[in-house]
Amino acid sequence: MQEIYIVIISSICGSFFGGLVSLIMRSWLSEKIKQSIQYEYSQRMELLKEKFSSNQLRVSLFFEHQRDVFTKIITQLFKIKEKWGKAAFEPDVGFLDVPVPYEEYEEFISLINESQLFLDSACSISIDLAVESMQESFPFVDGDGTKISRCCSNAYGKLEFLIPRIANIFRSKIGVDDSDKSIKEICLYSSMRLLNEYHFKEIDLPMSGDLKITRKDTELEFIQRAKENEKLLISKLTQFRDYLLKEGGCYHKAALTATRCLEILNQSAQ
Repeated sequence: MQEIYIVIISSICGSFFGGLVSLIMRSWLSEKIKQSIQYEYSQRMELLKEKFSSNQLRVSLFFEHQRDVFTKIITQLFKIKEKWGKAAFEPDVGFLDVPVPYEEYEEFISLINESQLFLDSACSISIDLAVESMQESFPFVDGDGTKISRCCSNAYGKLEFLIPRIANIFRSKIGVDDSDKSIKEICLYSSMRLLNEYHFKEIDLPMSGDLKITRKDTELEFIQRAKENEKLLISKLTQFRDYLLKEGGCYHKAALTATRCLEILNQSAQ
């Protein structure tokens, strides 16, 4: 009888200690798995934090350089406008046919070429218009070899119109001003110029009717007419862009400008 008790007690103790050991092992393994997961999670979070911090730093550096570029561009534009105005304006005569100061113009072109990385579509459209307004002041040589002066007051007036809008666009890009008014006005103005300067009979250009402009029309009249006929403008500009793309690389710059204007105008229409 005593032997039976010993066997029962041994069985019970064996089961108890076996279960205890099993419980301890399960707890130990569970804790090890938790620690492993926690370690891997911590490592992954550290990597993500480092990547996030690195991306933040790159974005911060980009916008810091962009602000510097915008400041230099606006400063140079005001410098050109001031020097040009002083050289060309005579109190008793008015604005003489004096072209943009060439040295400052060359400096501006160099600055723009160095700044392409920081210029998006809206900035590029507005700056291209500023460059074109300056170029329109330079004399040209006709077929007989005669040097012909241009009406520089018109070119100067265009630059005066563009500078405050370029400044507003730059402010909106760095978050100082959240208005897109200047961006849209620049796109409408650029689109009207494109559709009235090129001659392609196949697509009925230059424009006639509601989108036709003349030399007597002001920049604000360009914009007002474009706003009143915006759907027609977008449709015609799309046709113009598609036509140029079919023609190949001869009209790359005009096609690129039309594409940029369409992206902005279509987005604002949504």
